[in-house]
Amino acid sequence: MKDFLGSLDFLADDKKEKHNYKSIEILIVDDNEDVHKITELILMDFNYKDYVFTVSHAYSGEEVKEIMKNNNNIAVMLLDVVMETDTAGLDVVKYIRDELKNEFVRIILRTGQPGKAPEDEVIKNYDINNYIAKTEGSVQKIYTALYTAIRAYNDLVKLYYTKVGLEKVVEASTKVYEYGSIIKFYEGILLQLSKLLEFNDNAFIASEKYKKNAAIIDFQDNQENILAGIGRFENNLGIKFKDIFSEEQIIEIRNQKPNKLRFYEDYYIGCWVIKKANIRNYIYFETNKELNETDKKLIKLVINNFSLALNNFSLNEEMKETQLEMIFKLGDVIETRLRDNHNHIYRVSEISAIIAKEYGFSKKEIELIKICSTLHDIGKISINDEILLKPGKLTLEEFETIKDHSTYGYKMLTNTKTKQDFECVFSVAAEIAHHHHEKWNGKGYPDGLSGNDISKYSRIVSVADVFDALSHKRCYKDAWSIDKIKDYMIEEKGKSFEPEVVDLLIKNMESVLEILEKYPEGKNIKII
Repeated sequence: MKDFLGSLDFLADDKKEKHNYKSIEILIVDDNEDVHKITELILMDFNYKDYVFTVSHAYSGEEVKEIMKNNNNIAVMLLDVVMETDTAGLDVVKYIRDELKNEFVRIILRTGQPGKAPEDEVIKNYDINNYIAKTEGSVQKIYTALYTAIRAYNDLVKLYYTKVGLEKVVEASTKVYEYGSIIKFYEGILLQLSKLLEFNDNAFIASEKYKKNAAIIDFQDNQENILAGIGRFENNLGIKFKDIFSEEQIIEIRNQKPNKLRFYEDYYIGCWVIKKANIRNYIYFETNKELNETDKKLIKLVINNFSLALNNFSLNEEMKETQLEMIFKLGDVIETRLRDNHNHIYRVSEISAIIAKEYGFSKKEIELIKICSTLHDIGKISINDEILLKPGKLTLEEFETIKDHSTYGYKMLTNTKTKQDFECVFSVAAEIAHHHHEKWNGKGYPDGLSGNDISKYSRIVSVADVFDALSHKRCYKDAWSIDKIKDYMIEEKGKSFEPEVVDLLIKNMESVLEILEKYPEGKNIKII
């Protein structure tokens, strides 16, 4: 997946400039020149936050394949179906998803001949994100599709880069006190911090105009040098402190107190001390946006976590806390879209941990399910809002689309670079995302697994997820009473759910209800 988004390196930029530049590239694919002109006119009046939209054009399936092979920054594609062949557009979809393995670009299919590509068949059989018949393609409908696509694209990239940064830190964690490993660990810190501000804006900044300059500075024997860097500091490792910074900046950095952050107009400074090694390290980070209070709190949170980790020889406990913060943040991505699901991931996490403990899980396994269960619905960021937030009952076709979230979530969370296998956080999270809708009797989805073929993690999260969903109001239903939910769970023992897991839920109902009170959604909860 790394190849899709280009290099993760940040090229040098010697000037500190502020930019408020958010770029989204849209590709129009159609064999009709008039469609390109009309679409471009429509896009001229399209506004989304303060983005700049770059529009590219392709006139055949083969042309768009060549473009996609060489351009990793296309965010949204408006794709015709019938071009040089009746299925040219559909062939493009399969090429992008199956051969290029590009899951990021959001594909909006547009066709003037819906009879050649019926909506229900296309949605079911092809990995597209929206479908618009040209005869029904009003300006507002196109705008709505673009809003949804851009949000989903940003969420996917946010998930990817956060995962990459976390993996780099975790990879270095076991040997953090070896010099080379500390460098790798620090590079992970800078990578996460460099993406943090972009993500807080809910935007992927593809333009090279939005570069970061940051360094971690080592202080030993009254001498400072660059220990790790990105942007203009990347090629200055080992260079003396005084050769990079002004005298004023040197004074500010040297006077920085440990475990504190100081924010200036276009940069911030932090400092921590590795006590056991008697080493003082600074972080200097240039910003090209005005930092709000949320930005500052997030930066402080990340740096404080890393500072703690570096002062602990075992490192494992601190790294778990860091993972927990990151992964719960990823879970919040879907929470922000499911507007009435406030605190759902926290309740599912806590309830799953209660059941896992009673089930006989080890302490490590309880921590894993507690953390990983927060990502069980992460695949829903790829589901269209019109379906995901639809009030009332879904059609059969819409329900089939919703079911795809388990596969989307699995794909997002697999192929991590960590060397541990199933015990890896992302491996367990991927398994839960994939199979938490499987049923004990084999009638679930996506793989129709049954009994013990379903992982113990997924069997427990399935029960916790259904219990919490039933106990709270959703856009398509009212909350159930606790008594009604108990009756349902008992009725589904041996059908939807593993009997022992249901028994453990009911046995620990008092603790479970305390979780509902701890993470409430107000009047939506009915406790009898």
